[in-house]
Amino acid sequence: MAEVNLDDIQGDLFNRGFPKFHEVYYFFHILSTREKEFSQKVKNLVSGEGKHISSLKKVLEDWKGVDGAARKNRTIDDPAKKEVVPTCNALIAFSKSGLDKIQTGLTLAGRPSLDLRNLKLSDPIFDMGMREDGPNNLNDPPVDDWDPLFRKTTIHGLLKIAGSSPEIVNDELDHIKRILGYPYVIKDIDGNSPPTQINSKLEGNTRPGKEHGHEHFGFRDGLSQPLLKGINSPEALKADPYMQTNQNIITVTSNPPGTQDGIEAYPKDRPPWMVNGSFLAFRKLEQDVQKWIDLVNKFADAGCKNADHCGAKLMGRWKS
Repeated sequence: MAEVNLDDIQGDLFNRGFPKFHEVYYFFHILSTREKEFSQKVKNLVSGEGKHISSLKKVLEDWKGVDGAARKNRTIDDPAKKEVVPTCNALIAFSKSGLDKIQTGLTLAGRPSLDLRNLKLSDPIFDMGMREDGPNNLNDPPVDDWDPLFRKTTIHGLLKIAGSSPEIVNDELDHIKRILGYPYVIKDIDGNSPPTQINSKLEGNTRPGKEHGHEHFGFRDGLSQPLLKGINSPEALKADPYMQTNQNIITVTSNPPGTQDGIEAYPKDRPPWMVNGSFLAFRKLEQDVQKWIDLVNKFADAGCKNADHCGAKLMGRWKS
């Protein structure tokens, strides 16, 4: 197995993601004239013994505890007596405009440059941003039709926090916001995204009971996530060889691919701080469960034996 520094890779990159029953996405804006303070506060957030951004090493350790409890819970009939392992993990991501803000802060502090000049060549999709790339290349609706959260105020950064309960997750979110200087250094986005009514964030829960671990169309979730050589266990790679993926396909390397979504990207070296990082694409997509049910119930028209057969042909696998 390839040598991988698990402390140098963000934890949600694991194919199972963060262990969770609840999660929050919090979007924020860095205030003008506060860039220097923010660049220092980010350093405080990710360094030292009290660091709050989860590495892959921490997430894998959390999963060991969660899986151990799950094995014990299979022998317990009373749901109230089943063990829930307290967990909480977080990641932070920045838009190109957010990186520009950090660069401004570093310059004011006399710190080394992030060297963002080559991003337009090495990673034009990221440099362009979703406001331009989405409507032009992804058939997205016009920006004016987006939820207020995504169109009103420039989004500089995103926190994703997931854990075993809403209380643990929201406590950690409040703690991280204080570390980042809320509300004097960062502020909320002036807009919401239904069904979450609170500005600046989206909340979600895993499905309860027998539907836990399944997405809304009834299929087991996470099966299509790639297994990473050097990260997933040898047992997992052996059990599902078709899902094996070189880690460098998922994490950032010094030289990007030649094209991205049909847009030519030149193999310019990325700055060293990007290596082993990852790009986060946040997409909010509409899913209509009732229309799915109506469609698969027309299984006879598609030459299928029943609704489950029709659904399996559409999804590429059976429900499990």
